[in-house]
Formats: sequence, structure tokens, C-alpha cells
Amino acid sequence: MNKILHTKFGTAKLQKNGYYYITSRKEGNYGKRLHRLIWEAVWGKIPKNWVVHHIDGDKTNNCLLNLYGMDKTYHNKLHNTNENNPRYGTKHTEETKQKISRAHIGKTFSKESREKMSNAKLGKKQSLDLVIKRNKMNNRLGIFRVIKHKNKTTKQGFDYVYTYHENGKSREIHSIDICKLKQKVIDKGLEWIIVDEDKVKSHFDEKTAKTIIGAIHGNTN
Repeated sequence: MNKILHTKFGTAKLQKNGYYYITSRKEGNYGKRLHRLIWEAVWGKIPKNWVVHHIDGDKTNNCLLNLYGMDKTYHNKLHNTNENNPRYGTKHTEETKQKISRAHIGKTFSKESREKMSNAKLGKKQSLDLVIKRNKMNNRLGIFRVIKHKNKTTKQGFDYVYTYHENGKSREIHSIDICKLKQKVIDKGLEWIIVDEDKVKSHFDEKTAKTIIGAIHGNTN
């Protein structure tokens, strides 16, 4: 693991607490934590009483898709520092990671926070290619914005979920059938993008995979 990183925010050094801190001064970020700067560069200034959480529990994994802004109170519940806690020092399970990602579904930012985030992102909009590239790194199904979610209310024990944002709120589209989910997404005018065809083909049967991948070429049958 690299203990020193050279970033656009300045030189970052790994400290004893497990976080990277900026140690160079000329960029104006001296003493700041790298993962917070990365999050703010995309989403804007971190709202009051918020923290930036590492979804996989690895403080050195500062990939944007591993960073999630959340309320400090909720974050404290996830990271109980009492060593008597049986989960002390353990990493999150896949189920817990998904719960974290879904923790604020339907909640909205205040008008002030939305304006700050909007202003901070001016001129910093990511290209679709960059978003897809980052999504590919952590996407298990190979489909943009789609996860396989454990759901005990379904016969098969899970469903597929497409997550997107609308009017400042996080929204979800659910379906137990991946092909029907694709159709729902397209009917709503949202993007259906395959980020890794090999993952799609390895996870689904040949007929299903063909239907899923066909959507990027305009085939919605």
C-alpha cells in the first residue's frame, strides 16, 4: 500500500488512524482528509453534521463509488467504537453495505444544501464515460445503477433494483425479473447501460443476457 499519494488536492500521507491527510501547503488543503476532498469535488461542500463514510470499511479506498455522505448520528451507529461490541473491528457484510446505500432513500437535502452542492459542481460535471468506468469497478452485475438486493418477501429471496435521482430525491425501481426491470427503466426514459458484458453473461442465462445487452442498441423486446 502506498503511504504517500500525489493528488490534484496535494500530497497525501497515510496516518496512524488509517486516513490519508494532505501534507503539502501550496494547494490550500493542508491538514484535510483526502476522502472528504474527493467527495466534495463532485457533490459540493459537506452539509453540517454530515460525514463521508467508506462503504467497504477500508479507509484507504477513496474511490468515489466507495464514499457515501451521511448524517453523523447514523454514522456513529455504524461505527460503535466500544471494544465490547462484538462487531468491533469487523468489516461490513454485503447486506450491510446495501443497507447503507439505501439508508436515505426518499430523503431530500435542504434548499440551502442543494444550492451549495449545485454551485460547487459547476464546471465539474463528470463525463458519462468516467461515471461508467467507475461504476464498472464495483458493479457485480455489469449493469449501470443496478444491484441485486436481498428481499425475503419474494419467492426467489431477492429482487433487482435500479437507483436514480429525481428532483433532489433518491428513487428506486424494483423487479424480480431483470428483463422487466430493463423495460421499466427504458419506459421511464432513464439510461440503461451495460458496463461489463462479461459479467452480464456470467450472471444470467444466454437468452436473458442477450435481452439485457440488446437494450444498449435500442432493442427493448
